[in-house]
Amino acid sequence: MKSKLLVFLLVISLFANAYFVLFEEQPSFEGKQVQEMQTQINSLETENKNLKTQMNQSNESLQSYASQLKSYRERVFELENGSQACPEGIEGFATLQGPAVFQKVELEKAGPFIRKNVSEEGALLNISAEVQPGKGRVLVQTTPLMGVVFQDAVSTAVKNSSFSAV
Repeated sequence: MKSKLLVFLLVISLFANAYFVLFEEQPSFEGKQVQEMQTQINSLETENKNLKTQMNQSNESLQSYASQLKSYRERVFELENGSQACPEGIEGFATLQGPAVFQKVELEKAGPFIRKNVSEEGALLNISAEVQPGKGRVLVQTTPLMGVVFQDAVSTAVKNSSFSAV
């Protein structure tokens, strides 16, 4: 009984498939539609390539930053373990070059998609610090004015260092 039912269903399936193959219209694409789709595919492939390049650049930047952070942590550890207490009345002057990176984000609309273009520009800045005996205040003078974030960074650096502030 089951085998007759299966044979019957198989025959119906074959007739239905033959009907759809012979009598139903297949979707047709005009040349213009195919060309538009190919253009979109090419655009997406180019965008994908650009995003991969940006991702690789971001990964390299992250690795560089991680290396710098490791170096700074090692230096802080050396300084903390080298001198347990800050001597009173310490004075000094130091300069170094530090990287300053500016990130510029632009949104670009391409069809239904929005692409974020991130470009980075940077320069080496000459940073000078002068330590004088004082009352524990941190005084920062920058040209051009760097803003509150820079002041906070300097205050945090002084709080975390083994030296007293000006």
